[in-house]
Amino acid sequence: MEYNNRNTICISSQVGCKMGCKFCASTKNGLERSLSASEIIEEIYLLERENSNINNIVIMGIGEPLDNFSNIEKFIKIITDSKGRNLSHRAITISTVGLVDKIYELADLGYDINLAVSLHYAFDEKRMIYMPSAKKYKIKEIVKACDYYLDKTKRRISYEYVVIDGVNNLEEDIDQLESLFKGKNIHINLIPLNPIEEFKHSKTKSNVMEEFQKKLSKKGLNATIRRSMGSDIDASCGQLRNNYVR
Repeated sequence: MEYNNRNTICISSQVGCKMGCKFCASTKNGLERSLSASEIIEEIYLLERENSNINNIVIMGIGEPLDNFSNIEKFIKIITDSKGRNLSHRAITISTVGLVDKIYELADLGYDINLAVSLHYAFDEKRMIYMPSAKKYKIKEIVKACDYYLDKTKRRISYEYVVIDGVNNLEEDIDQLESLFKGKNIHINLIPLNPIEEFKHSKTKSNVMEEFQKKLSKKGLNATIRRSMGSDIDASCGQLRNNYVR
């Protein structure tokens, strides 16, 4: 992804995913296996051999990175090693649905990498309907772990929020997000829902995204809308899948 003369690569950490989020295609066939550290690194080197140097890495592709913790840790050590790629820790972002125990473990490693949490819902009750992991990890527990991560690393937390019109952009959701985050050093990254055949909701319209963003901003929350890329090849957020197999 090219933006402002910087090249960002979105990489996967697993073959498939077992998190089961209903709006995400990557999880529909479950988890086959985790990628090794060398396989994760090769995603970067393969693209660099074909294209140009990578400036930023977001581990936001298929899989739950913190469910493959040992290989992610090895990957970070290798890709940032001064004798190798020598990438800055701050050029790496890890996305997670919120595996609380692993967030604490990641914080204690002492790396100042960026953390993005796939929140998507302001209430546990809603979140549990669409995200099975929410049955184990409650929102307040996730926020507490993220506060700890910020304190240890000094890196601002980004909360990913896929906007589903009429489901999670209601006034009650706005009020709850204010209650959760008012005064905290966080960023809410609003993502338009990208349609998949198994989830019967349409792509979120731009005017809906803009209205939601404005309402959150009026509450004093730092919220921006993510630019959508890759939908033409089924590769936008939530759409990644292996159509070749089908």
